[in-house]
Amino acid sequence: MNATNDSFLLFNSTKFTSTPSTELLTLWASWYLTFCYGGAVSNSLVAGLILANVRLRAGCGLLIGHYLIAHAALCFLSYPAIGIMIYQKLMLHWDLEIRFCGILMWIHMTIRYAGNWIESYVAINRLVALCFPFQYRRFANQRLEQLMVIVLWVTAGCLACLGCFDLGVVYAKSPLGSCGILQKDGFGVLTFVVGYYGPLGVAAAAYSVIYLKLLLDRRRRKKIRQANQRNGFQKPNRKRVVKANMMFVAFLWNSVCYLVWPMTLTVSPELQRQRPLVALLLGSLQMVGYVTNPVT
Repeated sequence: MNATNDSFLLFNSTKFTSTPSTELLTLWASWYLTFCYGGAVSNSLVAGLILANVRLRAGCGLLIGHYLIAHAALCFLSYPAIGIMIYQKLMLHWDLEIRFCGILMWIHMTIRYAGNWIESYVAINRLVALCFPFQYRRFANQRLEQLMVIVLWVTAGCLACLGCFDLGVVYAKSPLGSCGILQKDGFGVLTFVVGYYGPLGVAAAAYSVIYLKLLLDRRRRKKIRQANQRNGFQKPNRKRVVKANMMFVAFLWNSVCYLVWPMTLTVSPELQRQRPLVALLLGSLQMVGYVTNPVT
């Protein structure tokens, strides 16, 4: 079975050659839990502000609000639980029952899948708004967005249930004491691609198209401005390019946070076995990505 990179997995390892000191582990746990709950508060506050304001809910505001709710839930529920499990395992040498992993990972993956799909839908929404403004009103329908949010959450919950019944994926425990996913077969790989890597790919494609189109548009309008004494075309375009730059940089930052740990685990599982502290820090990057979302 292939190990899948979520929640500090070291499934390819059976024994650590070194363990973090008590001081370092306590320091990591304190920072980790503080950061988690700080992210839960910041995501919740921003989501509440957006969803409580009619004007902010317009466009893709409703989608962004639910996107931040998903991240707040991860920072408040599943990531602190994972951190506590690791601390208990390494410090107290106490393991929770495997049944707990099924419950925790169903909650965790439901939120992850729903958040990923909502993020890709937001990217498509922005693509239509900036590149096809005349068709945007049809696309940015509040009832349609409400229906899509419900469908995405329900579908995410159903997809996450597969691991509870060992269909394609299995929810298991790692030597660090945390829970994660094992892919049993090709169907399991497909499941994870649909819920995780697929949405990231869609969002990357959408933001790339937005960025390239606005850069080309800027060049065309620069020629028009040079032929016109007024600069009425330049100011609005400059704002759109700045906004596109912000969205693209934010997406790159989030992608780094989400993908560094999976890629490291896939390429060098032996390194994680030899340096569990490195595994904790790299795994924490995923949580940092969710915490910093209201900023990015």
